[in-house]
Amino acid sequence: MSQAPRRRNGFTLLEMLGVLGVLAILLALVIPVLQQTRAKAKTGRAKADISKIESALQLYKMDYGVGPNGSAAGLILIADGLYTMLSADTSNAFLSLSTKEPYLQVPESQTIAATRQLADPWKTPYWIRPTAVSNPNDFDVFSAGPDKTKGNEDDVNNWGR
Repeated sequence: MSQAPRRRNGFTLLEMLGVLGVLAILLALVIPVLQQTRAKAKTGRAKADISKIESALQLYKMDYGVGPNGSAAGLILIADGLYTMLSADTSNAFLSLSTKEPYLQVPESQTIAATRQLADPWKTPYWIRPTAVSNPNDFDVFSAGPDKTKGNEDDVNNWGR
């Protein structure tokens, strides 16, 4: 009586290479989509932050009767007419007259640790121009965007909505 050949359990090398090839193709298609989604999420967070900063500046103007400038606690001059805002846990926070609470609460993760400045998703400070040049409203607020260079097409701002 002859024995039937035993069937081995497992995959052949050719089958394994086929599966790895399919996985590599899928990864090549998915990774760029994930990177685009992350970039859009960062831009979305920057737009939301800018809107919050603009609201805080409007509240300041309502409380004090004038828009904030270099004399406002919490705003510091960083370049010709451009300011940045410090986080609320500094000694010179941007505080409301009536409640003595900060106009803007910022998580620790959204500040530049060394300077306590509010940071955009690309870890650069937001820029504030108290006398608007580009925005039809009261203030220009913008981020330099992913390339960290202000004044070009990837900037995120409150006047290009």
